[in-house]
Amino acid sequence: MDVQGILRWLVDAKIPVAKAMPLVSALAAAGVRDSHGIASLGEDRLADTVTDKPSLKKIRAKIFGKGGKRSAGGSASTECGSTTSKRARPSVSGADKTLAAAAERAPEPPCSSLSDEQLAKVEIKINRSPVMVLWAAEVAQRLSFDWSEAITLGRAVADWLALKKGEHLGLLEADEEAERAAMEETDNLPTRTVDMMGQDFTLRRTEGGWRAISKGKLVPAKRVHAFLCKAYGVNLGPARASLRALAAAIPQRHVETSIRTMVLYESFRPAVARGKAGWGQSGMFRIATVLKLRDELVRQGVGGGGGGACDGDGGDRQEQAGASPSCK
Repeated sequence: MDVQGILRWLVDAKIPVAKAMPLVSALAAAGVRDSHGIASLGEDRLADTVTDKPSLKKIRAKIFGKGGKRSAGGSASTECGSTTSKRARPSVSGADKTLAAAAERAPEPPCSSLSDEQLAKVEIKINRSPVMVLWAAEVAQRLSFDWSEAITLGRAVADWLALKKGEHLGLLEADEEAERAAMEETDNLPTRTVDMMGQDFTLRRTEGGWRAISKGKLVPAKRVHAFLCKAYGVNLGPARASLRALAAAIPQRHVETSIRTMVLYESFRPAVARGKAGWGQSGMFRIATVLKLRDELVRQGVGGGGGGACDGDGGDRQEQAGASPSCK
C-alpha cells in the first residue's frame, strides 16, 4: 500500500495533515491501495468512507472538479485521466436501505494507554447523552455484545433517558403509535430483549449482528460511532479507557441485573442546571471521578480486580491521548 502517495494526494486536496492521517486508514479499510484508487471508489462509497464533510467536499473537488460533482453528461475525469460512468442502479426500497445501513459494522476505537495518573487529569466539557451512550456500551460489552452491537444499545438507553426527562419537563411527548408502526417494518427479524439500566430494550438480529431499537427504528452502529467521535474528539480514547475500567470492576451478577450501573452513572455524569435550564446543556465529565469509583469497588472486594484501564478483551491500546484512527 502506498501510504505516502495517498497522504500526498489528500494534502494536495488541501486537507490538513491532522485530518489526512486518519483518512489514510479509512481509505485503506475501503480497499484503496494507492492514490488512483480514491477516485475509483465511486461517490456513494466515498461518502460512506469519508464521514468528515469538509474533507469529503475537498476530495470530491479534486476528483470531479471545482463543483465536486459529476458533469451533466454523467461522467467525470479522474486524476489519472479515466472517466467514471454513471450507471443505472437497481431500485432499492427505503426499508431495505434502512436495514442495510443498520447492519453495517462500526470500527472499534482503540483504548488509551495513558496511566491512571494521566487519565485523572482529563476533563471533558460534554453533554450527558454521549456519556451515557459510551457508558452503556461498555456495560453492554460485559454482556458479551460486540462494539457495534453495544453502541446501538447505548444510543437506545440515552434516547430513553432523554425522552423520560423531556416528558417530565414537558418538553417531549412519546409517539407510541408511530413507534409501533416503525417497528413493524422489522418484525420479520429475530428479536431479543435485554435489561439495561433497569429498562428492557428490544434488539433485532441483522446481518451485521444485533441492533437496538430506538424510537421504533433500528439504530445504525456507524451513525452512533460518528456521534461519539464528534462528541469526544481527541478524548474518546481516555473516556473509553476509564469507563471500561469501571465497567470491569462491577460484579457480573450486578451487570446482568442492572444493579449499580445506573447509580454509578449518576455519580459521574456531567453536572448541569436542574430543570429546563439544564436541558441540552454541557457539563464537565471528570475522568478522575470515574477512576475513584472503580477504586472504591475494588477496595470493597466486589469488583473484578485492580487491572489497568484498558485491561480486558476490548480494543487495542493506543500510545497516547488522541482521537481514535477510526474517527474520521
